[in-house]
Amino acid sequence: MYHGDLHTMNMLDFFSILLDAPEYTLGDVVRFVRGAKRSNTLLWGELMGVSFLREVPSLAVPITFLLGRYDRTAPPELAVELCDAMRAPDKSVVWFEESAHMANIEEPERFQREVVAFGQRHVR
Repeated sequence: MYHGDLHTMNMLDFFSILLDAPEYTLGDVVRFVRGAKRSNTLLWGELMGVSFLREVPSLAVPITFLLGRYDRTAPPELAVELCDAMRAPDKSVVWFEESAHMANIEEPERFQREVVAFGQRHVR
């Protein structure tokens, strides 16, 4: 509703990336879209009743929040609030300044570097 999925590209660009990926067929892309819509329809009410601040006050593992500055699908301000309140052995926030909800699509190289760096810091 708030158009916060993508910041630096449009949905046509997004679908072009999916269609150009050798791992996906046109049928896979169609199933992805149908699955996303169906999940939203079936789970939206339940999701709106979840309070991570209340239900997940702590984790026994490290956590990082990878946040797109322009995300209006899952407002990053709420993730920062959760990170600040949550107890965990290590926690961090990584901002993607040129992304909305899909930082993995809009800033893929940096996204990959951040995920690998997190794993290298915490997996022994």
